[in-house]
Amino acid sequence: MELTGLLEWTPIGSLLKQGAVDAGRSRHVIRQGLEHPHDVALLSALGSLFFEEHRSALSLSEGLPWPWVMFGCERNSALTRIGMVTERWVEIVDLNEVRSRIHWEDWCECTNIVTTLI
Repeated sequence: MELTGLLEWTPIGSLLKQGAVDAGRSRHVIRQGLEHPHDVALLSALGSLFFEEHRSALSLSEGLPWPWVMFGCERNSALTRIGMVTERWVEIVDLNEVRSRIHWEDWCECTNIVTTLI
């Protein structure tokens, strides 16, 4: 009940499209997602993932909270944009693995800087 209220009465549900609440009696939640999240948001989410996983290489077959899962966008589109924007920091290997070119611990500082810029 609290989650539906949060989605219904804040911009999280409507503007960020993370869950539109159907006004009907049963209050169904429909997640549309963001088709094109900002590149900075993708970078921040990926950096946070490296930091939380304590690793510098992540297999795309792992069931992790990837940026495209978080934002509800298409995986290949997000990977393409991440690869173009972050080639100094991230390498995408054969669409199977994402490798960080910096140590995973340094992502904490990077995501703090990115969040400040937003």
